[in-house]
Amino acid sequence: MVKELSYPIFTGGGPGIMEGANRGALEAGGKSFGLTIELPHEQSTNPYLTKHLDFYYFFSRKVCMTFSAEAFIFFPGGVGTLDEFFEILTLVQTGKIEKLPIVLVGVEFWSKLDEF
Repeated sequence: MVKELSYPIFTGGGPGIMEGANRGALEAGGKSFGLTIELPHEQSTNPYLTKHLDFYYFFSRKVCMTFSAEAFIFFPGGVGTLDEFFEILTLVQTGKIEKLPIVLVGVEFWSKLDEF
């Protein structure tokens, strides 16, 4: 027997891999949330969100993303991805949030950081 866990998916609500995660959740009948950020360019909201919140400041967005998370999954990205990744590591290291699974997808992308 398969147990339905009904985890909602939270992403930054943008295109690419975030859109893929939101689309998968929505098509599976789940909840698909986007925590978007107001930027002059770069960010467009993907069409696969059941709800979204738009933030002006990155810090308030990060608080909402980490508040009730039970795991973090990071895909290759840019400076924003690294910022959020190091923020989570810092919060875990300093005991501000409990230790949760942190999954890094893409060995080639993350291997240099592992070497560091």
